[in-house]
Amino acid sequence: MPGPQQLQSFDAEGDDIPLMLARSWADSTFDLLRMSKERRRRHASLDSMYERMDGDGITWDGVQESLRQVWSTDCLLILSAANLEAWVRKLYIARRRRIPEPLENLKRLRNAIEHLDEAELDEESWTATARTAAARTRGIGALPNQSLAIGLTGDGKLFGVITHDELEGLVAGLLDELAQELDDYARDWFEFVDSGR
Repeated sequence: MPGPQQLQSFDAEGDDIPLMLARSWADSTFDLLRMSKERRRRHASLDSMYERMDGDGITWDGVQESLRQVWSTDCLLILSAANLEAWVRKLYIARRRRIPEPLENLKRLRNAIEHLDEAELDEESWTATARTAAARTRGIGALPNQSLAIGLTGDGKLFGVITHDELEGLVAGLLDELAQELDDYARDWFEFVDSGR
């Protein structure tokens, strides 16, 4: 049985589908990570200025709009990261490589977000809890504390479950390996050219 293969090919044919999709989701996740952090900083600043009544033109509507932007960006970030994890797995299987360990709770968090409309919503605590038997085992009920935070939690975690750093590690794992392969290929190519063969 042949050993592990490189993740990418360097021939004229270009990349294959699993690699193209893994790279696409890595790019998307990277962009959404940046956007999530930026929107969270902006929201914290607006919220703080509103609370201190500091700053002209800052309204409660503006603070709520910034919270909605954080919420939707963070949801898209989780969906993108979950797709990245799935395509990295598929790529590594196709290359006969050791599959990276999945991020704890990423798949459950994705399920919880996708099925949030089926959850029990608590208006006071701004949390969602499992309402159905399926949600208790695969979605919200399978998350730590068996709940999903709807607002910002103050601990820096997305939905009270996962950190930006954990998601950055997922992206960096693939991109760093691809960059190393490219560096190795370039070094081998230059050594071949220098050898005069």
